[in-house]
Amino acid sequence: MIIYLSLLDDQEDRSKFTLLYNTYRHTMMHTAYSILNDQGLAEDAVHDAFVRVAKNFGKVGAVNSPQTRAFLVIITRNVALTMAKRNGRALIFDEESTIYAIADNTTDKDFENFDFDRIVQVIRQLPATYTDVLYLNVVEGYSVKEISAIMELGTEAVKKRLQRGRKILIDKLTREGIVNG
Repeated sequence: MIIYLSLLDDQEDRSKFTLLYNTYRHTMMHTAYSILNDQGLAEDAVHDAFVRVAKNFGKVGAVNSPQTRAFLVIITRNVALTMAKRNGRALIFDEESTIYAIADNTTDKDFENFDFDRIVQVIRQLPATYTDVLYLNVVEGYSVKEISAIMELGTEAVKKRLQRGRKILIDKLTREGIVNG
């Protein structure tokens, strides 16, 4: 914990981070373990995810919000997937349950578009490669540069994932009659 807190500037951020850590560490551990199937590697992934969160702490909103939970799950999943690929491990995880671990962000006054709930549902059904960047971009409003920093991907990779993900999303929404093709 001292490592994470040392990355933060003021006491208010440190207190907020401590609350964030205590609230979500088990969720993050579950996410990492579901991908890596190894307790030690999952702990390493959660540690790396918390370091990323501390470095991008200005982007964290209210601690007890669906947006924050989704943000942390996405970062943890990305770290765990990167570790699995780097270690040459076969990925054995339930992508669907990991996608649905992203909390619903479509409550009360945040969005007025009547089709937004369905759009978020369709985003969740896409492959994880596209779900994460689309969720961060479309739902959370992060820029390509911010997503690149959060996920530690090149901006071109983020742009390409957004481009491909949007095409798949629009095709699916057009087939369902939600948008006009």
